[in-house]
Amino acid sequence: MATLKLYPAIDQKVTLIINRGGLQPFKMEGVVHLITSEGKIELFLLQEGTNELIKEGISINMEFFVEGSYCKSQSLIEDFFLSWGPEGGKQVPHLVLSPPCNIEKIQRRKFFRLTIDLPLRFIPVSFPAEFEENVIQRKQAMAGWHSQLNHQAYSAHTVDFSGAGLMMISEFALSEGDEIFLAIDVPGLFLEAAARVVRSYSFESGVKKFRVGVRFVGLDKNVQDQIISFIFREERRRAK
Repeated sequence: MATLKLYPAIDQKVTLIINRGGLQPFKMEGVVHLITSEGKIELFLLQEGTNELIKEGISINMEFFVEGSYCKSQSLIEDFFLSWGPEGGKQVPHLVLSPPCNIEKIQRRKFFRLTIDLPLRFIPVSFPAEFEENVIQRKQAMAGWHSQLNHQAYSAHTVDFSGAGLMMISEFALSEGDEIFLAIDVPGLFLEAAARVVRSYSFESGVKKFRVGVRFVGLDKNVQDQIISFIFREERRRAK
């Protein structure tokens, strides 16, 4: 059995990832309920509507924070049922995982993704020639877009977030290859960045919405460090 020193703590929030072949990996959050003497991990899932994706015997990855580092591991789903959640009131999905294997520490990489819901604003733009290579041209373009954000921005919110890009939900249609200028202003983080859409697909949720993945373009290293620091502060807060 893997050493319990590299296990998440009881009541800790963790990220669970189910890989789906060529489809976008499905991420969800859980709370550790119990670690058995055999090293199995029992969790309450925090998202509803996940039942069709969870089956006994499939592989699932887990990302969590322990001993000042981020770790990832692999397990098999051994059982899945409904039980009363940690706060009571209603039954929630309860997951039993086999003892984790292939546990490894994750370095502070720019592409470590945090599942988080943050409000953001954006406008569609068109990058001028040499936008990525010419710092002066990039700053001039972003200064102009900054003023536009205050007058004609669309609203959206993040699904996950990293130093390299983010996934967001928007009612405004965006397609792969589109370019945008976005802003996030929340306690602990103010970000304005140019980005390019790398994936987009629509879904119905009362109204038609779009799940959009974007990659930051020409992001200053200091700004990227601020994003990563924000992500790690949030992960440390959740791990308490």
